[in-house]
Amino acid sequence: MKAPGSIDRLSVSVVLDESVTAAQEASITSAVAAAVGLDQVRGDTLSVTRLPFDASVREDLLPAASDGIGTYLSYLKFLLPMLAVALGFILVMLLLRALGKRQLALPAGYQQAMLPAAGAIAALPRGESMPALQPASDPHEERVLKLADSNPRAVADVVQTWMREEE
Repeated sequence: MKAPGSIDRLSVSVVLDESVTAAQEASITSAVAAAVGLDQVRGDTLSVTRLPFDASVREDLLPAASDGIGTYLSYLKFLLPMLAVALGFILVMLLLRALGKRQLALPAGYQQAMLPAAGAIAALPRGESMPALQPASDPHEERVLKLADSNPRAVADVVQTWMREEE
């Protein structure tokens, strides 16, 4: 069964601007002929004409397009400083939070030394001056100091090894 209707002849016309080169015209002509299925045996024709186009429309559209980009850039100029301030605020808050955690994390020896001192402060009558607190002696620190006094060369070697490991 055959589909109803048939094409007896096809006529296609293409109008190009004068600024189109001859090489571009030839490639456009072959692309259009392939797209429409041009058959010269059937009597199909393809007409390509070059005319000067009215450039006033293009000039009217260009300022409108650049105005949209200008508006976008003005928003971007307004938004970037705000983003920088917000990012700076977030970084400062994270830094303060990290420093706060370091200050709150006291070694166990300090926490145990502070418990009796807190009770003594609460027992003081109002108006009396507080006695000066002596830091609790650390047995590890005393041991290291004795070792440094007895064998300073070995301690210096250990410290130099630690410093090389950090590099």
